[in-house]
Amino acid sequence: MRLIDSMPKRTPVSDFEKRLSPSDIPNPFARWASENEPRLKEFFVRGPLFGILFRDEQEIETRFIFGPPGSGKTAYHRMLARRLRPQNRNSAILAADYFELNSPRLAESERASDTFHWHMLQRAALLALVRDFLIDPQPFFALFPPSRAQLAKFFQELFPAQQPLLLANWLRRPEQEYPELGNAIEAQDAQYAARFQKQWELLETLRAPCEEELASDEIERVRALVMLVERCGLKRLCVFVDGVDKTVEQGKPQNALDLILPLIHSLQLLDEMHLAVEFFLPQELASSVQHGRNKRHDLNWTDEQLTELLRQRLEIVSDNKVSSLGQLAEEQPPEAKKQNPPRGNASKPKKKESAKTADSTPKDKTPEPLSQRLDRELVRNAHGSPRQLIRLATALFDAYDIRAPREGLFIQADLDAALAAERGTLKRDLLVPPLVIDERLGRFFVGDREVTADLSAKEKECLILLKQAGGKTLSREEIWKKLNPEQMTEPSRTQTDPFFSRLRGILERDSKHPVYLITDWGSGFHLENVAD
Repeated sequence: MRLIDSMPKRTPVSDFEKRLSPSDIPNPFARWASENEPRLKEFFVRGPLFGILFRDEQEIETRFIFGPPGSGKTAYHRMLARRLRPQNRNSAILAADYFELNSPRLAESERASDTFHWHMLQRAALLALVRDFLIDPQPFFALFPPSRAQLAKFFQELFPAQQPLLLANWLRRPEQEYPELGNAIEAQDAQYAARFQKQWELLETLRAPCEEELASDEIERVRALVMLVERCGLKRLCVFVDGVDKTVEQGKPQNALDLILPLIHSLQLLDEMHLAVEFFLPQELASSVQHGRNKRHDLNWTDEQLTELLRQRLEIVSDNKVSSLGQLAEEQPPEAKKQNPPRGNASKPKKKESAKTADSTPKDKTPEPLSQRLDRELVRNAHGSPRQLIRLATALFDAYDIRAPREGLFIQADLDAALAAERGTLKRDLLVPPLVIDERLGRFFVGDREVTADLSAKEKECLILLKQAGGKTLSREEIWKKLNPEQMTEPSRTQTDPFFSRLRGILERDSKHPVYLITDWGSGFHLENVAD
């Protein structure tokens, strides 16, 4: 049965006899980090690119996946890696992490050398192969003695000091089943590892003195390692490149490019070696990386997909009892309760006051109940990031626990506290693609999406005018007069409103919640998230 068919179906609130509260279910968002998710694939099964990246294993190939921080790149990386060896024993493809050994201790001179990425590929491939042997040593001992000696020589040269700790930490990961062996390896205690006799014998063989000679050419050494992988009955090696977001976030995109460009330039040669590379890179590098004939995908979540992810987590963790956080929220806002007059009150307000109330508080301004908008508010403030959505939901549960542990429902104060708590950690400029205004060429972009053709001449002039204001607010009258100097009369709202509404519709993902063309009520407009 396909996983998507086995997912819990939506459960209507009417199916329950009593109103549930947040204290009735465990916090579905407490373990939001991708490395801690025991059911990660189930949460992402309806996300963007899932059907593309998780087709038949034989379609694993070199490709580029770009996305902003928090868009799920590492989650997809980990899900793909779990489909392959060493974790999936039925797979014929070995997964390796290219940057796992990329520690700050590596010398900058080594990073800049032409052979750096070839060293990294060797280390990643060998570490993955040894991990596979630790789960099942039989393929190692089935190799001919020269091949075992060659592996031993690679092991001693590539991991002269770090190998015990690297292997031990991997064995102690939550998804592995050998924490005792990890402790034994780190402590170098053979007696402690007696129940893992074959694994210990494998490590002793790799550590034993070896006179085997390896090729001096770095490319030939990578080729030799890939051939060893194939001699163990595996068809291909797949290397995952992830983890350069932090370097880009620190304002050092060139450093990130220096690490990955040599690898990108070698892709054709690596493909001939039966070595595939899966790149998971920040969106900022998309314009700087030439992917050639290799496929490129952009990991962008819609609000509908984030809402579905939210629903899946709730239903899975609550045993299908809760489909929406709105089920755990109050149904009527306090403002609405205050406005409802008590029954039986014969007194009538004065006609003048009634007219004033009708004018100042139209029916469509009645506050919407929190139960109907809670999911939508969280999704909107996540700005297309599943990571941020889960962090906001966690903060919501935390705010509830502090305010009213074990009783009641979510209220507006809980939502306000969650948004305030995450406001300091949410780097919206990283989640929102920048608005790029190229005055010299007259081109306009929202991230990688060019909108030049969608804009009229006056709309382009308006954006340039607001950009030149440097974030300061310009009144709608001031803008309109500069755009229409021939008009002698003051502009009316019937002239200006459609103009700014259309401009916002072109730029914004959600016109009701703009992130570029911002209205300063009573003052005018200014631009935000504009690239320098």
